[in-house]
Amino acid sequence: MSMGAYKGMPLVLVRQWAAQARVEGKLYEGLSPEDQRQLRIVMATSWVPVELATRVFLVAAPLLFAADPAPLRRLGRELAADNFRGVFRYVAQLSSVEGLLNRTALFWRAYHDQGQAQAHRVHERLVRFEVTGYPGLPERMRETICGWLAHAIELTGATQVSVTKSDENEQIYRWAVSWR
Repeated sequence: MSMGAYKGMPLVLVRQWAAQARVEGKLYEGLSPEDQRQLRIVMATSWVPVELATRVFLVAAPLLFAADPAPLRRLGRELAADNFRGVFRYVAQLSSVEGLLNRTALFWRAYHDQGQAQAHRVHERLVRFEVTGYPGLPERMRETICGWLAHAIELTGATQVSVTKSDENEQIYRWAVSWR
């Protein structure tokens, strides 16, 4: 168990999207009574256990994105799209991979209370994102992060973005992002 905390804003968005898509009832049915209670009361500025956020994402993603073969990644993409329209809108104006890389730690700390994030350019069109100091970050949350990273890189003008996560070392989580 990671015991890490995650910002409430994405859960508030999921709750709103579920209501708009008329799948709110199914979302709550798929959660335990305690998770239902937590989701009902979470506020954008709250911090919640990352495991709760992961469980909500696991239930919500297939309901919200039923036609998508990778609903958790799609959820991550939609969360990033909202982030870059709102909280991080000034960053979207940077429109460069370098600008994004230079702010990796800022993005991470905005939503996670554990771990240190870094980004490294490996090649011209290959970046490696790493998170250390967060053993137990749930694998399904790491899958959602794949979608977030893909959309963030696309905002710089990149196309055909591919994200591969590495789960081989719980001390360093890695995502390789390549594009054209």
